[in-house]
Amino acid sequence: MQPSIEKRKNENEISNLINMFQEKPVKKLSCHARHNKKRKLEKEQNSTLSRDYNISRPIFPLITSDIIFDPNRHWTQHATRGLCTRDKIYYIENEWKSVPLCPLDRISLGGVKICKEISAKDLLVDMLIREARSANNIELSDVPSNFLLLVNKEIIKMGEYDDANSYSDNAKNKRLWVALGRWLGMEEPVIRRDVCRHLRSKWIDLKYAVDFQNNELQDILRTTSYISQKEKACLIISARDNLFSFKKLVKLRHLTVSECVTDVEGRTLVHLALLNNPGAVIQATDAVNYYYFHTLNNPSYRSDEFWKNFIEHFGVYTQNNLLLFTSSNTASSHNTAHQECVNTLLRNLGPLSTSVNEFVRKFYGNLYEKVEKLAWGPFAPRPFGIFPMIAINYNTTSDYYWDEHDEPNSLCCLVALGEFEGGELCFPQLQIVVPLQPGQVVAFSSRLLLHGNFPLTKGIRHSIVYFVHETFFHNL
Repeated sequence: MQPSIEKRKNENEISNLINMFQEKPVKKLSCHARHNKKRKLEKEQNSTLSRDYNISRPIFPLITSDIIFDPNRHWTQHATRGLCTRDKIYYIENEWKSVPLCPLDRISLGGVKICKEISAKDLLVDMLIREARSANNIELSDVPSNFLLLVNKEIIKMGEYDDANSYSDNAKNKRLWVALGRWLGMEEPVIRRDVCRHLRSKWIDLKYAVDFQNNELQDILRTTSYISQKEKACLIISARDNLFSFKKLVKLRHLTVSECVTDVEGRTLVHLALLNNPGAVIQATDAVNYYYFHTLNNPSYRSDEFWKNFIEHFGVYTQNNLLLFTSSNTASSHNTAHQECVNTLLRNLGPLSTSVNEFVRKFYGNLYEKVEKLAWGPFAPRPFGIFPMIAINYNTTSDYYWDEHDEPNSLCCLVALGEFEGGELCFPQLQIVVPLQPGQVVAFSSRLLLHGNFPLTKGIRHSIVYFVHETFFHNL
């Protein structure tokens, strides 16, 4: 379900509930409270297991008092669905508060800024070069000028003006189309119509990027929102299939120093910076390493997400639910004996979260102030400052994707941990690669930009992503 549809559905449900009941809510003990008591006893009985770990547990001080799951106070998704209607109304009206974000909140208040305009023409040319390289098994750096003029006139220009009758019918162009098809390695017999269709298909897949150059259509969110799921899938497949050749492109730019890449309106696309607390990075690395290896050595401690793709989400969720709730990984719903391990991990991520929050406060003051006002009451802890949720990728890299549930006017912040080589973060639309290193943070528009990782070649690389879902912001 698309976020907008899901949001409308939730808002309709909220409106119906409010119309049904206007009385002051009455405190009521739910069946979940009894379940909480049982879980608390199990937690106390199993707490002695922490002494039996085979690996020495790192000792770090407690960061804050509201960073771990309390079964007597916080609620999981299943528990929130068991609340009575009056309690739900009370929670929505009195506990869940948010301030809407706007595009200006993504404008950096400082740092070195570079305006990046994305050229769909350049993306198409790069794709043609890769195809010709593969077909001819030789190194190429450019498209022959006669082919480039032909493509520019009859594919690119036609794409901009959508003129279906712009093809030339003269014999010279017909021969040139056939020659272009053979240069691209198309199957014989090569005919002009097939070559045109092939390039037309490629251009359609990349056409949305033209809006980055169009002064009348500078709103990046609108640009992204009209791309169909089919077009997005084609772009992901293209980026994935051309992963290795993409690294060799002449125009690929590596972002290695503190820098902010913006659109023409000054809104941040990618922002690389140094964190202000190196010790917090070391502490987080030790904690995540310990958690990772300890969980590997104890299969019963592995959550479904960990089993499936070595990713876990901690914090508060709203997805597919009327109310906010504590994530199952935070509550260790799969195994209460694992709760102490989760608590230790979250405590020791505190200084890193503080450092990431300080980066946002320094460069994106308006965004920080608004997200700081986001409140969800007692239903979940708040271990990550202004960010409701984090995702931890344990020694794994990500395929190319868009974060379609993320708030479009916010930024996600990514931190890499460990000693490793490879695993660079790539933004195909921008033709930018970020070889992110420990001690750095990269903030980017995860809802807008297609992003993914190059393969890891050596070592262990964890990453932590701080983000905000769109559904956290609601208006009654």
